[in-house]
Amino acid sequence: MVTDMAPSPFLIPFFAAVMARLIAICLRRAAALLRTRLWWLANVFAFTAGAFLLLSFYWALALDPQRLPGETSAVVQIGKLIVMAGTLLALFGLLELGPGAILVKPGSPLITGGVYARMRRPMDAGVLLIGVGAALAQGNADARLWILLWIPLSLALSELEEWELRGRSSEARAYFKHTPRYFPWRGRR
Repeated sequence: MVTDMAPSPFLIPFFAAVMARLIAICLRRAAALLRTRLWWLANVFAFTAGAFLLLSFYWALALDPQRLPGETSAVVQIGKLIVMAGTLLALFGLLELGPGAILVKPGSPLITGGVYARMRRPMDAGVLLIGVGAALAQGNADARLWILLWIPLSLALSELEEWELRGRSSEARAYFKHTPRYFPWRGRR
């Protein structure tokens, strides 16, 4: 009988989320190239990716906190402030997109107003801030591992999503040239 669990069991839904998001991007690209009705399937995979990502993150947070030596309550408070900032940023992005945030339709207009006039990926930036803040506030080594894995994978998947969008929209190509991805105070990208 096995009594020990894997050291980081949340990695299973984490990598399932990454694969589902990758499949969603590929299906959107295929739908545009083949002129088929694969959009609905791409939306199913995108929704599944979000669900698995949330599951893996909450699983990592639920594991026992393993605070680093010398960590203070100031770190916890800073983490909470970062979570609030990330939540607001993600909500502004979500409200600006409306249902298009979840259900991408072919030919839907590119949203470039509101928070999207300042940055291309406010929801992604918000999720990253929430992850960093929660990992600091919780003091959980698994949550820190989650965010350390998610940052480079999120950057790579964002680049792939933007490549897919550039391939089907000249408006997106112009928007990407003039709008930074994450940080509104920085230049392009």
